[in-house]
Amino acid sequence: PFKMSIRSRPPYLSHSSIEHFLKTYFPFRAVNKSSIKELVSYDDRNYYFRGEIDPPFSSSKTPGNEYVLKFLNHRFDIELVKGLTELKKYLYRQGFICPFPIPSVSSNSEIVIVSESELLPYIGKNDTLPVLTSIGRELSSQQTTLSESTSTRPHANDLVNVSASKEKHYCVRVMTYIPGTMFKHVSQTPEQLYKFGEYMGLMNKEMKQFSHPGLEGIKPHDWDLKDLLTRREYLPKAVKDPYQYRTLE
Repeated sequence: PFKMSIRSRPPYLSHSSIEHFLKTYFPFRAVNKSSIKELVSYDDRNYYFRGEIDPPFSSSKTPGNEYVLKFLNHRFDIELVKGLTELKKYLYRQGFICPFPIPSVSSNSEIVIVSESELLPYIGKNDTLPVLTSIGRELSSQQTTLSESTSTRPHANDLVNVSASKEKHYCVRVMTYIPGTMFKHVSQTPEQLYKFGEYMGLMNKEMKQFSHPGLEGIKPHDWDLKDLLTRREYLPKAVKDPYQYRTLE
């Protein structure tokens, strides 16, 4: 089975660094620094925050001004990310409740690609985790400041072959945040389970009408819901809670 290396994850950023990053790359005129919190993620970095978007981009704001800053690990496939981003926009237009991507400030894309060296200025003195550079040397947080300059950053629409570079690159997006309670934390009645399945079925049906070059030829994934029944053998080890086990069964 695949095992995630901690060095595949994007570096940790402090709240001040995240605020600065958002105002540099995305159209946020204000970020509530006290609202920032890191969300649970497998091998990416996701940060919840509240912020105010500049007027030209105000149509992308949410009622509660809640968003998620998403750093994908360096193994991302840019064409796949483009496809998934367009899929979210498509589902949103069809009336489904889903995160909506926020455009970046200097391109026609919602996707920004940053290199390790471009992230270094955002690793401030309050950041505790070191960053592994492309030559394998660890730079401590004390060695970098926000005043350091950065090179021109590539965007998803640029013809940039980031895979040919030895330096790690990270794909960054901002999505609207969908507030609510996790399904596992609510009382799951037969009616709720039926509505959940119905909603997922309608979404799956609508997704079949969508196509994008980046989503063609995707390799099978163990976490794909359509392959759920082939993963029953993992249930005894993966699910310890008796109620959750019975629900999945």
